[in-house]
Amino acid sequence: VEHEISVVQRHRNTIVDCLKDPDNSIRQRALELIYKLVNEENVSNLTVELLNYLVVAPSEYRPTLCSKVAEVIDKFGSNFYWKVETLLSMLGIAGDSNSNFSDDLTCAAVIYIGQCPEYQGYIVHYLFSALNSDISNPVLTQSGLVKIGVWCIGEYGDMLTKYWPNITTKDGKEIIERHPVALDEAVNLIGKVLTHHSSNSMTKSYCVTALAKLSGRDFLSIEEQTKAENLISYFDSSINVDLQQRSYELTQLLSSNWSEVREVALERIPAIDESSLKERKARKLLKKSSTEFDDNLFDNADENISQVERENDGNSLDLSRQKNQIDLLDLDDIFGKENGENAQNVPAKSSNFEANNLDLLADIFSSKATLAVSSEKSSDLLVGDSNVFDSAPTKPANPSFLAFEKGSLSVKFELLKEDLNAPASTKITAKFYNSGFEPLEKFVFQAAVPKYITMRLLPATANMIPTGNQEVEQIIMVTNEAYGTKDLMMRIKVSYTENGESVQEMVQISNFPQGY
Repeated sequence: VEHEISVVQRHRNTIVDCLKDPDNSIRQRALELIYKLVNEENVSNLTVELLNYLVVAPSEYRPTLCSKVAEVIDKFGSNFYWKVETLLSMLGIAGDSNSNFSDDLTCAAVIYIGQCPEYQGYIVHYLFSALNSDISNPVLTQSGLVKIGVWCIGEYGDMLTKYWPNITTKDGKEIIERHPVALDEAVNLIGKVLTHHSSNSMTKSYCVTALAKLSGRDFLSIEEQTKAENLISYFDSSINVDLQQRSYELTQLLSSNWSEVREVALERIPAIDESSLKERKARKLLKKSSTEFDDNLFDNADENISQVERENDGNSLDLSRQKNQIDLLDLDDIFGKENGENAQNVPAKSSNFEANNLDLLADIFSSKATLAVSSEKSSDLLVGDSNVFDSAPTKPANPSFLAFEKGSLSVKFELLKEDLNAPASTKITAKFYNSGFEPLEKFVFQAAVPKYITMRLLPATANMIPTGNQEVEQIIMVTNEAYGTKDLMMRIKVSYTENGESVQEMVQISNFPQGY
């Protein structure tokens, strides 16, 4: 593919047919090839094939597939209407299996819609119809489409009241006519989404903002304005702080005290210049501090990690080195650190390393003595205390420390040197606790290490962390190939769903006890 892409392109149809093969490994290899074969000329046809495969793809592969399709759309899309149509189709097929990427895709759709003003009327009508269909379900299965639809109704609600005739796009696609819709129907629809039992706080925030947009720009009748403002003010006492603040501020903005600035504050958002946005993001990336994290570090593991070996349905990660690739996980470069010094966090000393348990053999391999040897003990060594050399090294107790704590989740690391003759190897038992009132579902723990450390991440004992004192464990086997020269460091990422909301957190851990 890298040397003779044209030769592989001749077999494109055969590769696409492999997506229908019953062998999962063949399907995955075909997908990887298709991603590399996409260009400006065949992007439309190959994207259709990828969406067709998305319909039957296993749920565990859908997030990755959606991410790849989104990249293809952004890179090779011919026009903004095609990008919007393809992105909305993908969200409709994927449903909530793509929740981890829904916010990114929602932002992308908003940018694309703003770039095609001639089609905004058709798009808002389409989303209104899609939202009407989804709201009839007991559970909102298309959360991504719901948020985009609510946002569009708030921004372009006035276009719902207009008739839009049949037209043909620049690439020859026909768009059917759209008939006017009364705005009271739009307010009722948003009200249903707002009060739906499966709507999370983010969706509700979209809804109250859309209602404020419709009401504040005088699109609604007096009766509908009153209804919209009542729906907004209902969440003034919400237990969700962000939703409560948003509701209170919008309620005040809609009052007569702020009539002079209301129109400007609630006017339609101007189109976002996509090229300028990408340039700004690139500049921020270049200026990013050495201690900041890359948000795509774990999502794009195939690009950022030199080698990843997945075991047991993708729950196990094995990170190893490869010198010919740029290693974004080289924490020496990230932290500007040499020989393990000047760490951002001073390593914590474990109380388990007592003087009477001093391991003289371990000091041979360590660049930093764990404990100072008293002068009296030194004099004994000089006269040749044979008992010191005859006795076997004492195995220290297992140190532990709190690696991460935020919200309901806390992560505790317990360290163990299973073989004192191999001090560079450490077994880390990660224990996860839930102090909240709701279980943490769809829990995933990921870790990354510098290139001088090899790591094997075993599957967790469960993918749901119950409340109370019940714990979930996961084993991490690490070998520090620069033991005695460089300290053990690690980045971890946790993702889970709590009370219907997706949560992702990423943090560096550099406070491992000395000797590990």
